Amino acid sequence: MKYPWYITPKERAQIEQGDILFNFPIIEPSLKMPKRAKQIDATRVRYNLISHSCDIEDLTLDEIGLIQLLPVYGYAEFVEMTQMNKSKQGNLQNNTVTTHHMLEKCSTRHADIPNDHLVVDFMNLKIASIQEVRSFLYRRSGPPRIRLSHPYRENMSRRFSTIYSRVGLPQNIKKPTKIDICVTARVK
Repeated sequence: MKYPWYITPKERAQIEQGDILFNFPIIEPSLKMPKRAKQIDATRVRYNLISHSCDIEDLTLDEIGLIQLLPVYGYAEFVEMTQMNKSKQGNLQNNTVTTHHMLEKCSTRHADIPNDHLVVDFMNLKIASIQEVRSFLYRRSGPPRIRLSHPYRENMSRRFSTIYSRVGLPQNIKKPTKIDICVTARVK
């Protein structure tokens, strides 16, 4: 059974987990910021919204005011940027690289949408104001909006959660001595 990887949201400013934001501006703090900067540069990248839709819908995140975004790269762009060798590329294609998640190509054609598989970077989490995202979506122009379909966004979310829910123990368990068990027959 074929199931589409992406859907096109109808509501202009409605946001859900799995939305891919094209050219969304994120302001990165810099330690070398001049004292009286007249202008602040914003990095414009593709981002995948990773915050849970239920939190956005029930306005839980409106109280906090922030949502989580993950950078998204075209596959060729990512391989070139990271200088990834063919063995690691195979691992990425099989989604066995813990820190990244590979998505299918999007059939929607636009200059800002790579004609390539997409790679989500789990290790470069960004935070943005939910109001900024809504405002951006409402007033934006450019590529059509795309959103990951349910099974694919759930899979990505599950993989992402394994990174941030890991618990490193300071010491492994000391193994107990193995016990020999003698089995005897019961007589009734």
